[in-house]
Amino acid sequence: MGKNELKKNQFFDLALDLFCVSNTDGYFVQLNQQWEAEMGWSTKELMSKPYLSFVHPEDQDRTKIESAKLLEGKHVIQFENRFRRKNGEYRWLSWRAQFVPEQDVIYAVARDVTMERNRYQEFHQKVDFQGTILDTINEGIVVHESNGKVAFFNTSALTITGLTAEQLVNPSTRDAAWSWVREDLTPFGREDSPPLVALRTGKPQMDAVLGFKKVDGSVTWILGSSLVIKGPGGPNDWKILSTFSDITQRKASEKSLIQSAKMSSLGEMAGGVAHEINNPLAIIQGKASILKKMVETAEVKREQIITYLDTIIATSERIARIVKGLRLFSRNTEHDAFQDQALGPLLNETFSLCNERFKNHRIELKVSEVPEVKISCRPAEVSQVLLNLLNNSHDAIENLTEKWVEVAVSMPTPDMVRITVTDAGSGIPADVAAKMMQPFFTTKEVGRGTGLGLSISKRIIEVHGGKIYLDRECKNTRFVIDLPVAKPQAAKAS
Repeated sequence: MGKNELKKNQFFDLALDLFCVSNTDGYFVQLNQQWEAEMGWSTKELMSKPYLSFVHPEDQDRTKIESAKLLEGKHVIQFENRFRRKNGEYRWLSWRAQFVPEQDVIYAVARDVTMERNRYQEFHQKVDFQGTILDTINEGIVVHESNGKVAFFNTSALTITGLTAEQLVNPSTRDAAWSWVREDLTPFGREDSPPLVALRTGKPQMDAVLGFKKVDGSVTWILGSSLVIKGPGGPNDWKILSTFSDITQRKASEKSLIQSAKMSSLGEMAGGVAHEINNPLAIIQGKASILKKMVETAEVKREQIITYLDTIIATSERIARIVKGLRLFSRNTEHDAFQDQALGPLLNETFSLCNERFKNHRIELKVSEVPEVKISCRPAEVSQVLLNLLNNSHDAIENLTEKWVEVAVSMPTPDMVRITVTDAGSGIPADVAAKMMQPFFTTKEVGRGTGLGLSISKRIIEVHGGKIYLDRECKNTRFVIDLPVAKPQAAKAS
């Protein structure tokens, strides 16, 4: 054996991979020492049988096909199969082989890839298991790539939205009537959706309420959150995880509660309203009786008649305002669109519903000058919030010596109007203030409140894009409502 051949054999035996040479009859003719170390067979045992006899039965046909490709002239092949060790265990080998026609032999190198295969299989089993879990939960899950494309979604995401997989992944395949809407039913621009806002700002978007307006006109309401998963490659490597749940039933219950709370407030002031209407009716009846006598006795005094008629007209208008306020307040507004409403008339109609109740208990209702400003709202809902605060103030101070409630309106910024309701009370204890916005929490005696007023008021004002809170710095009891000013028509059009 020459020096070159000796060196080749030394490298052959030092290799950590499995080196071998086989003939065209399917037998090994040379093996390096690594075969004995890894497979447990002696070189003599491995060379005494066709190498196919060591291959797993399920992989033998594929191994024959790959071997045939070599003999047909394909220079290099690469494939994997399972090879039996002496202890009966099978190991996955990744092969790379080449046929040398001049020598009529096949040179091959094999590497044990069993661990890699097992890790790959475990990974996919884990992924399949996680996918199964994600498909069993009721919350919808959608993952967006940084370019806005959907990378993953679970079954609940399709169930909640009513979309097919293709429609969820590719918005262009959706019916044009399908759209996102806000709580006021105005269109929700795609760029304003929580996932894209989270991507654009890098900040989580939590507990957003959105509606899916479907082809049949129905709306599925969801409560969703989106957060950014930041990859190592910068913003282009970010993903957005969005989770959401169907709150359509909850929204329907909320509307029912709002209407119930509204009727509860109406019941509280019913006596006052009845008195508010009875008094003007008595005035009208009295003046009409005098006019009738004047006509019957022919004692017609023109100036006096005009005065009486003016009184009747003014009193009738007073009743009309009360009835209008009642109609506005009591109607179901769940399907109403938002409208630009002048704040002054809205406040006056609300006050007309509680004026008499305040007078009966000798509570002074003070109202500041209201600026000429419009808000975009459902008027009945804003009236409901104001009336709830006024009723709460009434109940809190009716037994005090000094009894007054003040409603003030200001504009801290050109885009915001602030309504404050302050009463003669000395504030609200911290422990009560911490819980007062929770549903069904009340400090009133049984029969004098549902505990829904403030929680519903908070929800209504939030839907209107504003906020309601207790002013802790005021020495009296003061609630503050901040609402956005209605945008000019030109701005809306743009």
